Amino acid sequence: MKKAKEMSSLSRNMKNNLKSGNDSSQKLDEDLSINNVSDGVKIWVDDIRPAPEGYIWIKSTNDFIDYMVEHGTKDILVLDFDHDAGEFAKDGGDYIKCLDWLEQVGVDNINVRLHSSNPAGIQNMRRMIEKNQWNEVHDIYCNDDSVIDE
Repeated sequence: MKKAKEMSSLSRNMKNNLKSGNDSSQKLDEDLSINNVSDGVKIWVDDIRPAPEGYIWIKSTNDFIDYMVEHGTKDILVLDFDHDAGEFAKDGGDYIKCLDWLEQVGVDNINVRLHSSNPAGIQNMRRMIEKNQWNEVHDIYCNDDSVIDE
């Protein structure tokens, strides 16, 4: 209950930062590792699979929310989600909670890619993507010209 209340408070107070971006350089916590990023920010949300080159790897829902509050969505090229957070579920829940939060704060016009092996989880996430009229993408080109596809 406390985390939901904190998210609601963050949502009200930080909505403008999400839309415009916040350039603060606060250190991100150790569960977040940054690869070489160019041509827009690509976020990889997954507990196990390492982020492809050029992605920021975020392992928990709470770290995702912290990152989004700090940096906003202005420079986001794609948000690439797994569904099941494994042991990181204790830190904010499964990754569909990231989509819940994006919906709650009113984020629009965002590209989302799903790479989960959980068919039911993908269906639930797709419903949220469609409901919010976000753009689901299927192929993403990495910095080394390789392709991540379904």
